[in-house]
Amino acid sequence: MQTSRAPTSAEKNTPPQKNTETNKVYPINVSADQLISQTKGGQSEYKGNVFLERNKLTIQGQTLKLIHPGDKLQQAIMSGNLAKFKDYLPKKQQWVNGEAKQIIFNQDQDTVTLLDNAFMIMDNGNQIHADKIIIHNKDETFEANGSQQSGRVKMTIQPE
Repeated sequence: MQTSRAPTSAEKNTPPQKNTETNKVYPINVSADQLISQTKGGQSEYKGNVFLERNKLTIQGQTLKLIHPGDKLQQAIMSGNLAKFKDYLPKKQQWVNGEAKQIIFNQDQDTVTLLDNAFMIMDNGNQIHADKIIIHNKDETFEANGSQQSGRVKMTIQPE
């Protein structure tokens, strides 16, 4: 018989681990001021101070549309004046934070896409400003596209 024990101070300060191969087994938790609709077609809409959490990923905004045919999540689309997200990248051993007018989590591709006035910053201070930023969680890579107006992506890379 095993007894439970309180975590040591070293365990409390250890960065969280995230296995992207099994991330799909974690439940999605959503809280909002209002559930607008949940249709048999596999879509739900939430409104007002919306939070979505799954494992270490958190996304917050004003409105959320979940696409979940057959109760299987395909996509979560969060919108807001500036929607925000936070996730942990275990290979890089860093947290990544970002914001945009729209944030799309794609379950099957395991990506987070920031659209319209997108900004992303990592714990080490590296940051990206662009019109569109795609975070590929499986291999922890990023791609960014500039706006049609400026066509530019701005990145700051901190010295080591």
